[in-house]
Amino acid sequence: MGNFVNSEQLQGKDDYDINDPRSLLLTDERKSIRAIYNSIYVVPIQTTDDIKAKNIAFCIIKNKSDLFSGILFRWFLKHIVSYESFERFVINCTRISHQQSIATVLDIIHQDNFIENADVKQVFFHVILDLCYGNSTENNDIAISIIDFYRWLQKTKVLFDELDDSKKFIDFLNQYFPFTAKVIDSHFSETCMPTVLKSPSYRGFDPPHLNIISSIIDHKYFIPLALNNRNLQGSWVRLYCSDMDGMSFNRIEHHILGYDVSYYINAV
Repeated sequence: MGNFVNSEQLQGKDDYDINDPRSLLLTDERKSIRAIYNSIYVVPIQTTDDIKAKNIAFCIIKNKSDLFSGILFRWFLKHIVSYESFERFVINCTRISHQQSIATVLDIIHQDNFIENADVKQVFFHVILDLCYGNSTENNDIAISIIDFYRWLQKTKVLFDELDDSKKFIDFLNQYFPFTAKVIDSHFSETCMPTVLKSPSYRGFDPPHLNIISSIIDHKYFIPLALNNRNLQGSWVRLYCSDMDGMSFNRIEHHILGYDVSYYINAV
């Protein structure tokens, strides 16, 4: 997943070994990861926890999520003890598999002492939404709605009973929100290894956005749709609006036949 490499790119890799996860990184990607690690932990004077927290928020989260910044900071203090452990964290979030990316973030949230076990899945989706749009008061409400849907599926026996809870949740994501892992992959790839943006094979998660503000629909409705289908990501272009165009629907036919066609297809 993420930045798949071709034969030319492999020439820039050192010690390529398909069985070694570290070999999934290009040389310039390792340099970027090393630079971020150094900016967090290697400073001329003793680094205080407050400085580490700010550095982690700036370098890893880009301040998109106050919630995830706090969670990651506490987890980093316990688990990131060397450059190698930091590199493994980035690899787990971006290069192993969709399941590994999700499992890594879920485990980080689960280990946080400030989060109740029953709230882990809700916090997980809150983080996913933050990584799409930044901090928003609506993100927690949307996360609650998604988890309510998950619990409803459990009650109606739609999800496989023989699976344990963690596997059941992964199965739920695979069926209904298969691009959830791509949010994690895209975020950490672009913040820790920005050179992936130059790769012709890289295609990150593109949060949906409306080209014109709507009084009918907002991101609380179309984010879950974008997590389900790649075709619903990116720019949504309004074709028709009764507030602006009235209730004469035959006007749409005139637009499509030649009037302002570029306006309606410029994001397709």
